[in-house]
Amino acid sequence: MTEGITVTVRYKDLSGKRYEDRWTFNPLLYEENRSVRQRDTDDLVEAVEKVSEMLDEVLKRDGAGQHDISRRAPKLLAT
Repeated sequence: MTEGITVTVRYKDLSGKRYEDRWTFNPLLYEENRSVRQRDTDDLVEAVEKVSEMLDEVLKRDGAGQHDISRRAPKLLAT
């Protein structure tokens, strides 16, 4: 088990050409990393807010500050 687990995948594409890939996975390397954080709608809202803030900065930098996209973002999300 110290060498890991080798997986061989064989497949062919739509034109019929065959391929083979070999991967070695060592689960011992991931022994302490078993939990993965769940993402939810709060993460999505946070990402949209970041994009909105970044767009505001670009518009302000380019002299178009009167077009504050963050005020329209809630309307966009509601549709």
